[in-house]
Amino acid sequence: MLKSISLTFGPEEQLKSILDNNDRKMLMMRSDSVPGKFSLMDLSNEDSVFHTDLNYDVLQTINADKLEGYFEFRYITLDTEEQKVFNSLIGKWQKLDNRPLGLSGLMVARSKTKNYDFLVISIWKDQRSYVEWKNSRNNELKQFGYGGNKEAIVSQYVLKD
Repeated sequence: MLKSISLTFGPEEQLKSILDNNDRKMLMMRSDSVPGKFSLMDLSNEDSVFHTDLNYDVLQTINADKLEGYFEFRYITLDTEEQKVFNSLIGKWQKLDNRPLGLSGLMVARSKTKNYDFLVISIWKDQRSYVEWKNSRNNELKQFGYGGNKEAIVSQYVLKD
């Protein structure tokens, strides 16, 4: 069962070195929107080996064992009332019939150091399914911003070949 995740970003060679020097379950991804940007996600449930503050406790998952497809990383800040709305929305997605079309998996995690900061990693069947949802009026995650800003920090990734 996935309990925590840690992230780091950097050049491909640097992340490959970390991957090669650690015997952990890690996932290397490349940005779909920023050439040369890569991410490494540690899924080992162990203390992070990364020198970042991007460490999260996993609160809930949907099909988190199937880590393939098109990934959206969405960083949001939720006050107590927004957390209730967010949890209700994500709770609906536990039932297959209520999920956005093309959503194959989801991880919701809370920062270990910033209690109101969350990371939502949605995993999509393909880029087309993701883009249709992202631009849809039914994308209820659009209502949540990050760090006092109206919009979340959002980036897209695919698995590194």
